[in-house]
Amino acid sequence: MEMTYFEAISHFHLLTTRIDSLFQFWMSGTFALIVACHIAAERLTKSYAVVLAALYSVFVVSILLRLHLSTQLLAEAGKVVGKMRGTWVEGSSSFLAGGIHTSIWLTFVIGTIAAFFFLWHSYKENRR
Repeated sequence: MEMTYFEAISHFHLLTTRIDSLFQFWMSGTFALIVACHIAAERLTKSYAVVLAALYSVFVVSILLRLHLSTQLLAEAGKVVGKMRGTWVEGSSSFLAGGIHTSIWLTFVIGTIAAFFFLWHSYKENRR
């Protein structure tokens, strides 16, 4: 079943919104971990730190898989829209789209590492 141009644009927009929502959800979860570690630093035992790290790891993997799937679907939707407009060139990608994609992934990786570091640092500071 073929989509109309309007349906293809709507699908593209829906996927873009989905990626933004996932990124915002990850940022909220990361901020929640950092705030929890900061507020409860004096009571952060090794077992609590391990449980927090495990829960956050599962959360991050879940978001990572969803982001990966959504970006793949977005690329396919962009290809469909480009072909409908007659502007698609095989193997092409816009500089802006590549920059946005790269910045999201860099923020995700660096932010996740920073959150784990903050959790470890909060636990270590509690030991002093």
